[in-house]
Amino acid sequence: MPWFNNTLKRLCNKKQRLFNKAKRTRKAQHWEQYKSFKKDLLKAIRRQRWCYINDMLQVGLDQGDSKPFWRYVRAQRQDTSGISPLLHQGVLHTDSLRKAKILNNQFMSVFTVEDSSNTTYLYGPDYPHIEDLTISREGVEKCLSNLNITKASGPDSILCRFFLK
Repeated sequence: MPWFNNTLKRLCNKKQRLFNKAKRTRKAQHWEQYKSFKKDLLKAIRRQRWCYINDMLQVGLDQGDSKPFWRYVRAQRQDTSGISPLLHQGVLHTDSLRKAKILNNQFMSVFTVEDSSNTTYLYGPDYPHIEDLTISREGVEKCLSNLNITKASGPDSILCRFFLK
């Protein structure tokens, strides 16, 4: 970001220090100080961005050169072009619904439906049947109490410390 100068960088570092202090001490006054400073920093960043844009416009108007401004505008675009128009039976289709139907028909044509009457059965070792499991509240509480809260979360992304509350 061309408007992000050293002053804003120092303010961002100060905001991070205030956050770390509030997190470490857990005092309400430190959290309020952090939130207030964060709001002021966002205002300063917005103000600096608009000053940069205004300066760019002014220089463009003074010199008769709008190229830097339009370069900035193109860089700020965030929309995607999506799927380009599709040619189907000699007609170019641009609407999303028709393009989705064309792609769906294409995918359906290249995949086959398996014949379920002729399935292969794999033979292997015969394991004994597992009896029904009994799950009790005491057993679940015992398993949860043995969890190590300092370990990382599993594939479900749930931290162990949430199970203890």
